[in-house]
Amino acid sequence: MGCGLLAGLLMVAACEPTDDEPVGGVNNNNSTPACPNTLPQAFVSCAEPTCTATAAPRTYARAELNSDTANEWLVISHAGSDLFVNQTLNLTYALETVGGLTAAGDPSSSSAPRLTRVERLRRAFGEKVFMAIARQRRRVAAERRLRAESVSGPLSLQGITGTAIRGRPGAAGGGANGAAPPIRPQQMGGCSASGPSCGPDALCVIPQGETDGLCESALTLRFRGLTGAEDVAATVRAVGEFGAIVVDDADATALSDQDVNTLLDRFEQRIAPFDHQFFGLPQDGQGRDRDGNGVVILFVTSRVAQIDPTIVGFFQSTDLRPTSEAPDSNAADLLYLQPPGPGISLDQLSGTIAHEYQHLINYYAKVINRGSDPEEVWLDEGLSTFAEDATGYGADAFTNIAAYLVSVAETSLTGNGPNLPSEADSIERRGAVHLLVRYLFEQAGGASYGLAPDALTDTGGIAAVRDLVQRPDTGLDAFQETGRSFADWVQDLLTTIAIDGAGIPNASCNPNFTFAPPQIDAFTGFQRGIDLRTPITLPGGGSIDLNGPTTLLLRAEEVPVALNGGEIRTLSTPTGRIRVRLTADVFTDIELGLRIIPIRD
Repeated sequence: MGCGLLAGLLMVAACEPTDDEPVGGVNNNNSTPACPNTLPQAFVSCAEPTCTATAAPRTYARAELNSDTANEWLVISHAGSDLFVNQTLNLTYALETVGGLTAAGDPSSSSAPRLTRVERLRRAFGEKVFMAIARQRRRVAAERRLRAESVSGPLSLQGITGTAIRGRPGAAGGGANGAAPPIRPQQMGGCSASGPSCGPDALCVIPQGETDGLCESALTLRFRGLTGAEDVAATVRAVGEFGAIVVDDADATALSDQDVNTLLDRFEQRIAPFDHQFFGLPQDGQGRDRDGNGVVILFVTSRVAQIDPTIVGFFQSTDLRPTSEAPDSNAADLLYLQPPGPGISLDQLSGTIAHEYQHLINYYAKVINRGSDPEEVWLDEGLSTFAEDATGYGADAFTNIAAYLVSVAETSLTGNGPNLPSEADSIERRGAVHLLVRYLFEQAGGASYGLAPDALTDTGGIAAVRDLVQRPDTGLDAFQETGRSFADWVQDLLTTIAIDGAGIPNASCNPNFTFAPPQIDAFTGFQRGIDLRTPITLPGGGSIDLNGPTTLLLRAEEVPVALNGGEIRTLSTPTGRIRVRLTADVFTDIELGLRIIPIRD
């Protein structure tokens, strides 16, 4: 169970887990009083004539709350669908006193106008954090532009061999720390897709359509910017079992040999092994990678900043296609990265590599190996932000969650939300889906992390996440295979966000509605997992104080709510009884409902 404070409710003690604990949703501490197996909640039903209405408005849920049971309640409304992703619904809350008694707070009156998203962010976190979130928002917008430029359509590697990357015989290799680039032998011998190893500082370069090539350490790659594509001279700086660091020659002094070794060590020891366990391998059904060199290229170039300086790195699926389909493709397994600098640390680069590598693996799983469409953006980004978290480099991803917590009622897990950007991606939605993936992971059993960099034992959660990636279904269809409706996932996630760590008697301890306490990763030194009511550390220093989701008082009013989302509100019943009714102009293939939890007697 997460530890912390639900503002204005109850305080609970902080907890400090050890690193080798299993990550899951169950508290096995026998000294803790047993938690009821069922969640305490008001009886919600719908038996009146308007519940079966075929004309608007239709009642979807009704409850009667008695002050003899509790004088304060959490009211969680949800709207979910297994078919639709991108609608805004107008929900109407009706409150009625029973027996002529008047409820405190005059629930029949309309609430004051809501603050804008910007105002809420500034009030919740202050200017410094707001600027960090604004930078994240700009980065997401730039990534949307990159995604829009991708070449789409089916892709099979059957009969496709080789790469569009070329060797540069006789060229100079890259230097470091301001030193003049040394001359390195470029054509060091032959290689093939079946035997691609070329040593620690060269890659097997196989021409397109062929299966044999040469070991090269000086390369020419293509970079697609906003004004077109260009050839880039680059040098292989280090090669491991899973990845290779290739650096733009124009940035030869921006990445020291120590930085190169650090990045490669992190990829080899932690990022690649963990991403492989959680998501799968970037290989086709015959165990082949796209370009036949046996590794993914981590291409470090400051040209990434030409697209937008906030982008730390990206994956471009176009690079997996032959040049006959995409003339500027590198026909290679490749991730683009900015070099480290004043605004980009090695830790941020490491988190970005984990994030973008998931995108590459996911594309192999869906498009190349199963002939499916690419994963839906909402789930693909949620899986990738979870990858940052799971590998221990999740600070940037936690910033998304902070933004989501002040905009829960406006955020859809799958599509647009009222008063949020209309594009198919936002930091709020990334934060929401990150929490959904973590909730799925933990409820399925989580995993056990050991002290070694690659020590990870599945206790059910990894298999559940990997199944989302490796099955042919995408988006909502993938979640249907979990055996639960997406509306149920939405309601349970919102419940968990509302009560975990809030100290609500007989509720916050429920293992079905808790996040595992965060741990300090023994390899990265950073937090893994999140408590929604304790501070999180920012990548560049400082922290964000989290106080759970922003909530409003429940009043009689009509409000817009995003489909596959919902609201978390509070309601007081100091004396007497109050009836709560939820109505909407919705009839088919959308589930609406209420869950009402007593906060205190």
